[in-house]
Amino acid sequence: MARPLHPTAFRPWQPLSDAEWDAIKPYLPPHSGRGRPSDKRKTLNAVFWIAASRGPWRALPSHLGNGESVAKTLRRWARAGW
Repeated sequence: MARPLHPTAFRPWQPLSDAEWDAIKPYLPPHSGRGRPSDKRKTLNAVFWIAASRGPWRALPSHLGNGESVAKTLRRWARAGW
């Protein structure tokens, strides 16, 4: 397993704080105008939960959304360069 460049103390997953959300929000893509807009904060909380848990998308807790939908949104953002 690769070591991080700057080791940090382990911190269990927590939802984004208001300050963290305010810092990230300007860097997220705008709604494309197609389909229903996703709750970007909820999507990022789900992505960070997956990263922290190292679990599969199907293990995502239901209160964070549908794992398949979150993964699809993340792939769409990545393909768009976000």
